[in-house]
Amino acid sequence: MFAFAEKYNTVLKVLLGLIALSFVVVGVESYSDADSPNDVARVGGEHITRQDLARYLGDKLPSPALRDQALEAAIAERIRVAHARDIGMAVSDAELAARIAGEASLQENGKFSPKLYERFLQAQSMSSSQLETRLRQDLLSQQLVVGTVGSGFMPQFNLDRYAALFGEERAVSQQLLAVEDYKSRVALPADAARKYYDGHVGEFATPEQARLEYVILSQQEQSKKIPIADADIQKFYEQNKTQLSAEQRKVRHILLSVDAKAGAADKAKVKAQADDLLKRLQQTPEKFADLARQYSQDPGSAMQGGDLGYVGRGMMVPAFDSAAFSMKKGELRGPVETQYGFHILALDDVKVQSFEEVKPQIESQLRSQKAVASFQGIVDKFSDLLYQQAGTLQAAAKEFGLGVQQSDWVSRNKAADAVLNNPKVLEAVFSDDVLKKKHNSEAIDLGNGNMVAVRVLDHRPGSTMSFEQAQSQIVAKLTLEEAKKLMQKDGQAKVAELNAAKLDSSTWKDLGRISRLNAANLPHDTVRALFKVSTAKLPAYVGVDSAEGYVVYKITDASAGTLSADKMVQLQQTLERIRLETEAKAYFGQLAARQSVEINKKNLSQMQ
Repeated sequence: MFAFAEKYNTVLKVLLGLIALSFVVVGVESYSDADSPNDVARVGGEHITRQDLARYLGDKLPSPALRDQALEAAIAERIRVAHARDIGMAVSDAELAARIAGEASLQENGKFSPKLYERFLQAQSMSSSQLETRLRQDLLSQQLVVGTVGSGFMPQFNLDRYAALFGEERAVSQQLLAVEDYKSRVALPADAARKYYDGHVGEFATPEQARLEYVILSQQEQSKKIPIADADIQKFYEQNKTQLSAEQRKVRHILLSVDAKAGAADKAKVKAQADDLLKRLQQTPEKFADLARQYSQDPGSAMQGGDLGYVGRGMMVPAFDSAAFSMKKGELRGPVETQYGFHILALDDVKVQSFEEVKPQIESQLRSQKAVASFQGIVDKFSDLLYQQAGTLQAAAKEFGLGVQQSDWVSRNKAADAVLNNPKVLEAVFSDDVLKKKHNSEAIDLGNGNMVAVRVLDHRPGSTMSFEQAQSQIVAKLTLEEAKKLMQKDGQAKVAELNAAKLDSSTWKDLGRISRLNAANLPHDTVRALFKVSTAKLPAYVGVDSAEGYVVYKITDASAGTLSADKMVQLQQTLERIRLETEAKAYFGQLAARQSVEINKKNLSQMQ
């Protein structure tokens, strides 16, 4: 809750990716052809190979956009890891081994299974050293973020300013100039459609396509069919009783924050405030929740009266953890100093999980372990059925209780269905065996314990529409474009007249009072436009393009508003997250700017 990775768990992945964004902003220092024919980039002395980039791409189609994103991520990781090592961060062999051994999917009967580990490596097409290198880099990245990015604390003065901004309300009404009303006013030149077709003939080309049926074999779904005996659950519980039945404590707290850069005098002032608050609570402990809502500066728990729920040993930062697990039920303790400030604690309850409480968790873990161990045999049988009855998917579907699904049309490089939009799947679809002979594909590994097999139902070759076939489509397109121009011209003229105080006798649709947080489902760009308009002189008018046409808005009143307590908490959390991201981007941007980055453009362009 106060450890960085706990409090900002939803933000951590974002922060880890910000160095890539920083790289984009800063840009590479130079572009050159690297020495190695397998290199796509170099970061300092670190090489990024085609194989490295392929791992970042995974199963995604290597389009130029995705390829560049993968490269940015790879460069970011190299920069991140190199800096972590430069400042003395490290991941010990013991920590690495503990992380691997603690992974539930790699355990059998509560213990690390070398056999399951080997199967996992085979499924990922990685050696143990490759996996351990990747994991070590990930752990270093996390250490770097946790160790270098601040708390994101938002001062009350800034919070109040943002609250006033988001609480402002404006009375708004609207008029719509519909684009459909302008189409009849459009007169296209006789040769307009022909000229457009000749200049954009590629728009009317249809690629080769196929329509498919397919079945998905899921390790997760197959695992649901695996029976788990109560005796096995009980045995696992007894073997791991210490961990599974660990004591948990229901804790409340009030946090008075201290800035990490605060001097001794400022820190002493906050501690004195905490001392006074503890004295008040000792006299009236029943007011803990009310005082937490009033004084606590932990946005995650303040509005819940300081309630943190049940926590286990080691979940909190050390000083907090030590205090919480040395208290008696009903006791108050404080001030407890951590890197976040001074805490006042209240212990409400102590409990130990029973066997019945952890039984579902154990059953799920055992089922997952057995699924990993047995899935290869299931895949082998699935593959055999696909081969033996190559003209139908029904046999494999029936054997494993799978639904046979049908797709829309897919091309060689695109499918609407995410399962089928995979380079390995699309390559199989347009192979001679599947496309021409109408055979089942092989079982294709999608990763994450999912296999798919496809069969072609229908096929149509690529073609280009003639001008006669495309003419009506082109006329509609050009007519719409010209109608929008006429509509925008009229709309802009109307806004100018109204703002010039011209007499207005038209009818307006009332939208009520809106704010930035309660915008009556208006699009984001529209809300920005409405609150950008000066309200020094009312009514005020502004025009905005929309999907339906050109909308003219009239603002008749503006007033300051207030935010509810819940909205204030949400706002504070959002602003703190943004501040964290900003700090991270600035920090990682500096790292990126100091690194020598070289791109082998020739090798990179070949990865398509």
